[in-house]
Amino acid sequence: MGAVGLIRKGTLVAGRIIDPASPLGGRPTSPGTSAPAAAPRWRARGIRQLALWLLAGYGATAVLGALWRRVAASSTPGPIPSFVAQQLGDELQAARDSATSVVPVTWRPWWTPVPVAGALAATAGRRVMYVGVVPTLLPPPRTAGEPPATEQWSVAFDSVSIREGHSLLTGRRTLLLTGGAHRQRFDVAGADRSVADAMVAALSRWQEAQRLAAEHDRVVREEAAEIARAPVYHRVRRGETLTSVALAYAATVDSLRRINHLTTDRIRAGNVLLIKPQG
Repeated sequence: MGAVGLIRKGTLVAGRIIDPASPLGGRPTSPGTSAPAAAPRWRARGIRQLALWLLAGYGATAVLGALWRRVAASSTPGPIPSFVAQQLGDELQAARDSATSVVPVTWRPWWTPVPVAGALAATAGRRVMYVGVVPTLLPPPRTAGEPPATEQWSVAFDSVSIREGHSLLTGRRTLLLTGGAHRQRFDVAGADRSVADAMVAALSRWQEAQRLAAEHDRVVREEAAEIARAPVYHRVRRGETLTSVALAYAATVDSLRRINHLTTDRIRAGNVLLIKPQG
């Protein structure tokens, strides 16, 4: 009965049973043994996908690192180009001005990968002046004897604001200049930080001094106005007359008689006369 039962459930081949319902797809199994569990396919697929993601992440990190190093290296401010320094000198000489501090700077427009080199100067004429290369989409061709085109503009001390910061892309010190129609962020090399700090500090001191002077002038004007609005009195001394008092204050006898409610021109020593009413 046991052999018959085994034959009914499966096929007996050489002492081994082939079970069609087995997970092994009909592979023969020995009597009295169970079929081994098959490994899930999703586990192997997940391992392959994880390996691919790790490989892609490593490649993206390498590419971004190389790009960051290239951008940082290309944007590093170097010495001021000779033609920029010449243009700055010519502009200062034409304006009969002089530079108190000069900082080499670079900046990069959003629409071009070419960094722009220039110079930022604070002048004795209380101006912040910029002279730099005109931005181009591609690097300008190197033509002997013909320097690249330059541009220059300036903003008065009382109309400019310079704030220090750091570039998220390069990590270097930056100067954000705002004034008039200009708003520009410049990169500054580490070797030039002290000059940039001195320029910003000098500008801040000048603007603070101007603010304090304006505040002092405002207070003086308000006090003068308050004094001007205050009433003016005069105590009559011996020998004075209404006419002499009026002449001393550039007033008229009629006005003094009216505001003091006098019926005659007679006054006595010790009387207090109102010369100018309040307001």
